[in-house]
Amino acid sequence: MLHFRSKPLPEIAETFLKEITVSGRSQNTVALYRAAFHHFYRFLAQQRIIITGFDCKMLIEYDEDLLRHNLKLVTRAAHIAHVHVFLRWLEVRGDIPQDFTKKLFPKYRADVVKGQQAELPELALRFITVLGASNKKNTINGYQSSLRSFYRLHQARTPKPYDITRTDIENFMLRLSDQGMGPNQRFGRLVQFRRYLDWLYDHKKIKILPDKLLSAKDFPKREKKLPRPFPVNVDLEIQKRLDANGSIDYLGVLLMRRCGLRVGELRDLTLDCVTQDFNDNWFLKVPLGKLNTERIIPLDIKGVEIIQRIKNYHPGTTEPGSSVRYLISNPTGNRRSRRHFAIVLQEVTRDLAIPGSVTLHRLRHSFATSLLSAGLSITTLKTLLGHKDLAMTLNYAEVTLETVRNEYFAALTKVHTRYEVASYPLKMPNFLDGMNQSFYDAQKFAKKIAKDQSKIDQTQFNRLCYRLMTLRNEFYQMLKSEEKN
Repeated sequence: MLHFRSKPLPEIAETFLKEITVSGRSQNTVALYRAAFHHFYRFLAQQRIIITGFDCKMLIEYDEDLLRHNLKLVTRAAHIAHVHVFLRWLEVRGDIPQDFTKKLFPKYRADVVKGQQAELPELALRFITVLGASNKKNTINGYQSSLRSFYRLHQARTPKPYDITRTDIENFMLRLSDQGMGPNQRFGRLVQFRRYLDWLYDHKKIKILPDKLLSAKDFPKREKKLPRPFPVNVDLEIQKRLDANGSIDYLGVLLMRRCGLRVGELRDLTLDCVTQDFNDNWFLKVPLGKLNTERIIPLDIKGVEIIQRIKNYHPGTTEPGSSVRYLISNPTGNRRSRRHFAIVLQEVTRDLAIPGSVTLHRLRHSFATSLLSAGLSITTLKTLLGHKDLAMTLNYAEVTLETVRNEYFAALTKVHTRYEVASYPLKMPNFLDGMNQSFYDAQKFAKKIAKDQSKIDQTQFNRLCYRLMTLRNEFYQMLKSEEKN
């Protein structure tokens, strides 16, 4: 333990730690907060400043100071996040100026502080409970978040939870837009809230038809976003760096890339996730994931080696309160958070020029597009990715730009070659022959039309055709004599 850990924390910090302890935070979480505060107050003392003198420049220096103490990026990010929460708590108490935290953290949002979240009415809680019987926890959390967002606005207008008007709905839609949500996310929130309106109508809590409050025209047009794999050179460099680091978290992210796992599936892998058949082939058993599908992924020698290296780091303990031993866990047996793996990828790619945002799911996109570009069938890829609908997998067929480019230029080469082979000089018609042929063509066309016309005098028609041929002969003789001269 570092020597500054033995120094007592200021009374205000101890008060905060007591509050989060009473609120139900685990001892491990409280210990992490305490460690963060020790580093924070040590830094303030070294810089000879008080908390209100801590600015954006100091925040950067604080992160560099944590790095000098050999704290990894994941731990540094956690420490800064704990300090962020502490400063917001001080701001609510009035111990530091309002908007102080907002200047330090541009992504600060006061409306997500738990103390300011809206309390849901009884029927809304019943609605959430019933949904929980047939939906996953993440789905329920989404519904709960949508309803709290709505009631945070609604309760400012009226204390009657079921007195919902069209104006309330419009304000809710504007709030979702103001929060910077994209069309797809707003669409999902409105779908969830529309289902809640149907619930209230069925229980006779609202008299207005849900279609009158929230109709189909209110839903934003959804965007069809194509998968965004990493560029090939970047993808290879990421895998190389993850493998070279060799720690359990880095190897976990590498396993995600090599098997096309979602981050939730990686977190749910158990210690016995690898199976072997009678032919000594190795497979990774992926538990029920996002789409409630369980699948088996073939493992190559490198994949088996990665999992064995991960097991070498495993503490052998189960997750507290459970009998399950997860493949990737911390020394106490707890699974790593999604954010933990995201920070690992951020650290690996921080000096790489990568178009677009760096997210864990892009590793899955790279897995799929690389296999599709190498010739894997779309149906096999569907099985590997665990998609229920082939339409989901077909999105990857639209982004294999390397394959499209190669096939396109290969086709152009063939076209060019064939045109060169067929490039012979065209024979231009003789002027006199062309003039003669035009008269014959005119006569032929006239006869074709006259054949279907019973009212035409055939004698007169034949006479006109004869005159046409006479005219042809006169033109021919005249032009031929001029050509000789």
